[in-house]
Amino acid sequence: MEDGKANIRCFDGKHFGYWKLQITDMLYAKELEDAMLKEKPEEIDEKTWKKLDRRALGLIRNTISMDVASHVAEETTTFGFMKRLSDLYEKPSSSNKIHLLRRLFQLQMAEGAPVTEHVAEFNHIVNQLKAITYPLDDELLAHCLLISMPDSWSTTVEVISGQEKMTLDFVRDRIINEGIRRNEQGDTTGSALSVERGREIKRGENRGRSKSKGRSKSCSKSGTGCWNCWKKGHFKRDCKAPKKTNKKGDESNSVNAATKEDSDDALVLCVNSSIESWILDSGASFHSTSSKELMINFVSGEYGKMDVT
Repeated sequence: MEDGKANIRCFDGKHFGYWKLQITDMLYAKELEDAMLKEKPEEIDEKTWKKLDRRALGLIRNTISMDVASHVAEETTTFGFMKRLSDLYEKPSSSNKIHLLRRLFQLQMAEGAPVTEHVAEFNHIVNQLKAITYPLDDELLAHCLLISMPDSWSTTVEVISGQEKMTLDFVRDRIINEGIRRNEQGDTTGSALSVERGREIKRGENRGRSKSKGRSKSCSKSGTGCWNCWKKGHFKRDCKAPKKTNKKGDESNSVNAATKEDSDDALVLCVNSSIESWILDSGASFHSTSSKELMINFVSGEYGKMDVT
C-alpha cells in the first residue's frame, strides 16, 4: 500500500492465487472485507451494505486486465465477481488440472536465467495445483524441480540426487543457495574443469592450437635441464655423466620439481566451484575435498593419520 492506494499488479489470467491473496489483503486494509461475503451481515443496514459492496467491486475491477474483465462484465456484486473468476482460473476441472500438470512437467530453466525467478514460477504452479486440491507427492515435486534445471547444473543435480530421501524443501533450499553462490562469483552457467599450460580455459572458449606450435616449449632441450647432471642442453636419458645413486647404492628415482628457472610454463589444474568439480588422481591412495555435499555415503571415524606433502 502506498498513500492509501493499492500497489497490485494487474491480473491478466496468470498467477490467480497470488492476485487473490493480494486482493484479500487490500480489502482488509480498507475495511471492506465484508463485501466478499455472499449475504449481508445483520449488523449492517441495506444502504451501507450496497455502498460497501460497490466500493470493493470498483477497487477489484481496477486490478484486472481488459481481457479478464470481459469474462466478468455482467457481475454486479463483489461475491459474484470473485466467484466467477475462481470458477474460471481456480476451478478443479480436468482441463485445468491437465494444463497445470503440463506446465509443471514442461517447465525448464534457461541457461543463465535467475534461479530465484525459476523457483518462484515452480512454486506458483505447485500452489495452483494445491488450490484445486490435486494430490501431490513431495518427493515427486522434488524430482520435477531437479529435472527442470539446465545442463550446466548437471553436477549439482547429481549430488543432490544422491540423497536417499529427498523433500521439496531440501531440494529448493539447495538450489537457491547454489544460485546465490554462482551469482556472487559471477558464474551463471557453471565452469568445466580445465587443464592447460599456463592459463585456465572455461567452457565455451576456443581450445584449438596452431599445428605449427607443436608441443609446449617446456619440453625442449634448451629450456629443460638434465635431471641427472643438472646441465641444460640434453635430457637425462642422453646424459653421459655417471648415474646418481642414493644412500643404498640404487639409482636415484627422485622427482624434480619444475621451478621458474627451469621453465616459463606450468601445468595448472583449476576449478571454479568446489561443489561442481573435483580433481581426482586415479593413482593416489587418498583423496580430499572441502565439500561434504559431494559425499553420498559419508561415515566419520578414526582411520589413522595421513601425511600430506
